[in-house]
Amino acid sequence: MKIVSIKVTHNFVEITLDDGEKYKVSEDFYYDEKIKANLELTHEKLRQIIEAANYHAAYLKILNKLKYRDYSEYELRTYSNDNFSLTPSELDSIFEKLKRYDFINDERYVKYQIEKLQSKSYGYHWILQQLKNVRIDTILIETYLENNFDEEVARAHAISKKIVKTIKNKSELELKNSLKSKLMTRGYSSATVQAVVSDLDVVVDDDLERLNATKEATKVMRRLGRKHQGKELKMRLRQHLYAKGYKDQIIRDTIEEMEYENE
Repeated sequence: MKIVSIKVTHNFVEITLDDGEKYKVSEDFYYDEKIKANLELTHEKLRQIIEAANYHAAYLKILNKLKYRDYSEYELRTYSNDNFSLTPSELDSIFEKLKRYDFINDERYVKYQIEKLQSKSYGYHWILQQLKNVRIDTILIETYLENNFDEEVARAHAISKKIVKTIKNKSELELKNSLKSKLMTRGYSSATVQAVVSDLDVVVDDDLERLNATKEATKVMRRLGRKHQGKELKMRLRQHLYAKGYKDQIIRDTIEEMEYENE
């Protein structure tokens, strides 16, 4: 078996064999191994070309991923292990090269991720976990991720105003509890959440709360009315509305209104 043609491009050198097979290798391999057209290949030399082509294909695909955004070294190593048949030494060689040319830089990655996630109003604990998930060194995280209470409160305040607008048909207590849950999910500490919810002007209009209470009571009546009647049904309905956070006066008015309608 021998090489019949060689094509040099800016990304690879394409080697074509007399059986029609084509292999794309790096310029370094091409020059180091003194590859030439019409070269007769031993089994060992063919094996080297195949391995070099596999290595270079992996390198180019990793570079292609990095065109769009930064990745941590852990993410790219996981991607490489899942998609390429490389030996540990080959993989290490690729990553040494990527670091040498600054294609991979976990410090830059950390700073970018923190800035991006904070701009989207995620809290300290959520950002911390995201960075840990991609195996960023703890010291590197602590260098750039600051748990500043005042800044956390400011970010939580900003996102809370948007969250409140999405919570519909809830009592004031339910609305606040839902807001707390959503803020905790976004990585804010309980102290931050409490400070924000206490300070935020979250008031449900009485007329709207009465309407919501009536809707909730009607739904519960359909379910409980099959098993309970009279005082038992009234007591269970009151307990349910109270647990939902409706005010005492609204609960009394709602039950009285439903009793009147059912007479």
